Amino acid sequence: MKKLILATLCASSVMLVACSKKPEATQQTEQQTQQAAPAPVSFSHDNVADIKADLKAVQELSNKKAQEGVKFQEEAMEAAKSGKEEQIQAMVGKMKVFVDSFNNELSALSLKSAEVNDLRIKMIESNNYGLQLAQESVTKTPDEKKMNDLQKQVNDVQQQMLDIMQKLQAKVGTLQQAASEVKPTKP
Repeated sequence: MKKLILATLCASSVMLVACSKKPEATQQTEQQTQQAAPAPVSFSHDNVADIKADLKAVQELSNKKAQEGVKFQEEAMEAAKSGKEEQIQAMVGKMKVFVDSFNNELSALSLKSAEVNDLRIKMIESNNYGLQLAQESVTKTPDEKKMNDLQKQVNDVQQQMLDIMQKLQAKVGTLQQAASEVKPTKP
């Protein structure tokens, strides 16, 4: 089970960028997310150009990290197959470095739109939950309830990311269409 979770998390923490009452465990992740996200003076709302530019920046970074993630996933599968505890622990350590790097790069993006910033925050949150799940899965006595809760949180955040992406795509299409229908009047 540990091997499967580790390999799955390595893939899912990077590959997904298409996007109640919270348990106490989410407070730490939310604090990390809030600290990691930059605090710009203000974000634009419903600005098609900003949304498109920001989505492009996030997707370019995600694609770059996905390429790195393929190699990382292969290494994780090898470590999982070996069954050697030190290799598995080393992969979780590498995963932490990878996730921290990805989150830092996401945070460093100079986004202008509030909508894409919401996506960025969810991406960081998803990465952090995935890392927590991987770390818990390789402990000597993994807490099944905690793992199930973390897995649910990962799934929930990834669904939220998908919802955000769909709304952004619809918003860009709707706003772009409305802008093209407004024809300037000549004096």
